[in-house]
Amino acid sequence: MPEIKDVSPNVKDKLNTIVSNGKVSFIDENNEKIRAHNLEEIFNFHEGLARIKIESRWGYINKDGLPVIQAQFEEAADFSEGLAGV
Repeated sequence: MPEIKDVSPNVKDKLNTIVSNGKVSFIDENNEKIRAHNLEEIFNFHEGLARIKIESRWGYINKDGLPVIQAQFEEAADFSEGLAGV
């Protein structure tokens, strides 16, 4: 298992953000890694989606780590009431 340098709890969603080998991802309450790869940044989930940064572009993943909105935006905000500013 790679070295985990930082763990930040996301209590509401029962997920933890980890930084390992310079990459950011999530692990669930069973310490299973969520399938998000090559992420530069991840923010907490809002309305079931987390804001992610890949290759200097922003997009969104679901709680399974799957892309819902591809990383294509120069800027992005968290979802609120079904909308997110991009």
